[in-house]
Amino acid sequence: MGAYLSKPKTGVTSSVFSNDSLSCGASAMQGWRVSMEDAHTCDLDFDKNTSLFAVFDGHGGSEVALYAVKHLAEVLKATEGYKTGNAKQALKEAFLKLDEDLVTEEGLKELKEIAGETGEDSGDENEADMLAKDAAVPLKELLAKLKGDIYKLEKDEMKDEESDEDEDEKMEKKEESATNGEAKDKDTKIEGEEEKGMNGKKENKENGESKKDDSDEDKESEDEQEKEKEAVGDDEKDANKHNDEEDGSEDEEEEEEDDDDDDEECDDDDNEKDDDDETEGMMYTSDEVGYDSGTTAIVAMVKDELLTVANAGDSRCVLCRNSIALEMSIDHKPEDAKELSRIQKAGGKVTGEGRVNGGLNLSRAIGDHSYKGRAELAAEEQQITAVPDVRQTQLTEDDEFMVIACDGIWNVMNSQEVVDFVKDELKKQRKEGEVNLSKVCEQLFKACLAPDTSGDGSGCDNMTCVIVTFDKLKGMKAGKRKLSEQTETTNPDKKSRTDSE
Repeated sequence: MGAYLSKPKTGVTSSVFSNDSLSCGASAMQGWRVSMEDAHTCDLDFDKNTSLFAVFDGHGGSEVALYAVKHLAEVLKATEGYKTGNAKQALKEAFLKLDEDLVTEEGLKELKEIAGETGEDSGDENEADMLAKDAAVPLKELLAKLKGDIYKLEKDEMKDEESDEDEDEKMEKKEESATNGEAKDKDTKIEGEEEKGMNGKKENKENGESKKDDSDEDKESEDEQEKEKEAVGDDEKDANKHNDEEDGSEDEEEEEEDDDDDDEECDDDDNEKDDDDETEGMMYTSDEVGYDSGTTAIVAMVKDELLTVANAGDSRCVLCRNSIALEMSIDHKPEDAKELSRIQKAGGKVTGEGRVNGGLNLSRAIGDHSYKGRAELAAEEQQITAVPDVRQTQLTEDDEFMVIACDGIWNVMNSQEVVDFVKDELKKQRKEGEVNLSKVCEQLFKACLAPDTSGDGSGCDNMTCVIVTFDKLKGMKAGKRKLSEQTETTNPDKKSRTDSE
């Protein structure tokens, strides 16, 4: 479910764009999350007759999403696919290039700079929120989140155990010292009394007033010493008994910890090979940004009248065609047959909660290189891959608009529900005489935002939405068709030549 604030941040960042063929509105809201990790871009004039739209839903931080927004355009234009006019190939190449660049020296440096700039997103979160956040996250999820620090955590735990043992030894020594000290004090007292008695005896003898003879004094002194020795022996026995009980308690605690090996990792070789260990298959090698953080990516490119959509992760693009929701992307979840097969072949496993090695609940993403450490495997064969699925469609006059959004929306409404909602809002605005697409996004956020965080997490995520309408494009198409019909009427021979071609 993740970590939430005590109350949602409902401030919305919105913008609208328009050119001769398209209109666009985009909005983003942090919501209940402790930080905003989404990013998006809308470039209506990306290239000649080409517009580009994208939504990136980050996890483990916002740095990878922000990096992708910054470099998408330059990387896409530099691909061989784009240069040759192959939109599908261009987007695939761009996704992989962005992913590769993240872990270069320059890429990691930039990611750290971005992470440093955005590291104060949750600065207003109070201590109670932080404690609630940690308490709400399952242990396995915390371990997965720690990634490269997992083994450090285990070493710290071992040090703590050693420290506890040292404390026990110190306590034993302290008790022994106290016991010996007490005995020593008593011996000293006895010796003092003996000396005092002997001196008194000597004085009394000299004065002729002695009450006891030497044998009586010596016997009395010996009796007292014997009693003190017995007392010291009893104290040592009690101390040894106490230590034996503590040792037994420690043995019981160690047995209980051994029983929990299925839930927690340890550095014992036998336990690491346990088939029931939920974290088996992890390949965490670093805690650097780009290794322990990533982003989903959905990019829609409109060139002339061709729509091409590439997706990696669970953000989604839906086209409203004749009032029906046409999904232009596939959500990538670890439990899906195709994704599960790849993950397992790469040495990973998917838990009952649908998480890869108990960590990500996604099977495709840019970044997350801790899951991409098998050098002998190609990019598309790794546990988590950045290779997108790509879909294309020729836009028609039946296409009204498309919606691109992160899973903060799709976890609350399905594709058809979102299409119906947007269509109704546009209808209301047109009646009022003014269309503002970002306002539609904002209304969608209000409808999706959960009243509290007591549910299953739906409506508690970051929300980002981009809405693009094709009214102008359809007008242009209608104008072109009308012009073409007029040309065919005035020049019938052209039609016959076209048909023969």
